Amino acid sequence: MKRLIIILSLLTFISCNDFLEEKSDLSLATITSENDLQALLDYAVTMNKAYVSAVGEVASDNFFIPTPYFNALSGEVERAIYTWGKVPLSNTYWVSYQRILNVNSVLDNLEKITMSKNKYNELLGSALFFKAFSYWDLAQVFAPAYNPVNSGSVLGPVMKLTSDVNEPSVRLTLQASYEMMITDLKKSVSLLSVGKQPYPTRPNRTSAMALLSRLYLSMNDYHNAALYADSALSIYSDLMNYNLITSTAKYPFEMFNEEVLFFSTHSIGSVTREAILRVDSNFYSAYDQYDIRKNLFFSKQTDGYMAFTGDYSKSNADPKFNGLTTAELWLIKAECEARRDQFKEALASLNWFRKHRYKRDNFLEITFVTKDDLLKEVYAERRKELIMRGVRWDDVRRLESKYLGREQLFRKIGDQLISIAIDDVRSFAYLIPEDVVNNAGFPQN
Repeated sequence: MKRLIIILSLLTFISCNDFLEEKSDLSLATITSENDLQALLDYAVTMNKAYVSAVGEVASDNFFIPTPYFNALSGEVERAIYTWGKVPLSNTYWVSYQRILNVNSVLDNLEKITMSKNKYNELLGSALFFKAFSYWDLAQVFAPAYNPVNSGSVLGPVMKLTSDVNEPSVRLTLQASYEMMITDLKKSVSLLSVGKQPYPTRPNRTSAMALLSRLYLSMNDYHNAALYADSALSIYSDLMNYNLITSTAKYPFEMFNEEVLFFSTHSIGSVTREAILRVDSNFYSAYDQYDIRKNLFFSKQTDGYMAFTGDYSKSNADPKFNGLTTAELWLIKAECEARRDQFKEALASLNWFRKHRYKRDNFLEITFVTKDDLLKEVYAERRKELIMRGVRWDDVRRLESKYLGREQLFRKIGDQLISIAIDDVRSFAYLIPEDVVNNAGFPQN
């Protein structure tokens, strides 16, 4: 049996916050017990950190990098991400496959170890959740946007289907890749327990449903996205009332607050640090004066621009929260209801969400005459709420231009103006490391 790096006694006498930063002794050990399998899935440094969706946040339209900061970036990859350059994203790529190695090691060894049915179900359900989340995350960066017209002819992300390092990686069609993710997540939903996990870094049934909802939304499958959003919210639907947050701290949110269904973070080297990324001024101005997020989400920097500091990871470093929340589900619910002409229901969902984000003394319920106006408001709230959550790039790629309010994305670096058309964004994919392409023999993006 292969020898794998696992973490020993990770959950003993440590807090949730310590758990994420745990760097205790690692040792090579043979997988012999259910505890070994659980330890692989609980190693948060690999399983819950360094997702790649931050690439899309930097490539989108919520942020910009001032020219002096851009010129000071030491890495070609970091500059290429910001300007949609065709450079292999090696460092960003590999961490995801360490996560997938852990998942495959669990899947390959589950049948070899005797355990209770409940424990087996939890381990299998968790492994399938991490597998689907990892591949969906990779697909947003290393594959074009999902489009039912051509998804059967374009390639999805690189997939490693077993823990055997001698088995070559494969690239399925994007359609087949999404079908695999959906199958894994549906099975995960059926296996995972409903109850709250000891740590929000472990998935449960609600978070698996939330991920299915996010995935279906990226396919513009509004029926199934609504189905799983409603199913998740029927189990747990709490929203934080931002009126009750009195903290004046730069990072006012608790990491594992009541909205978090699953905790994870994404990053790209130093680019996602607040010291570098600046919030687009027009986007910042779109926050109403009575929108509490305008104060809680942003901090003014010494150069006069705003940086995003309302992150649920409470970090001034590069990791930023990209997990699953009830707030995202309420917005998915409102969008799908509007798309399906459930006008009254969409208004109710959106107003319920907004009630928790705007000053109570100034809050007014919104009413709209047309479907387009309602959807524009849903997307405005979605953009403002889910800033730096790893979904903006997907939104830019899937939404019609009339809802994005733009036909192109722009970068201004000194006197140079760089642009990319939204239609090109939809077919855009960053490059896979060359050695992966050469060893496996499949096409480069």
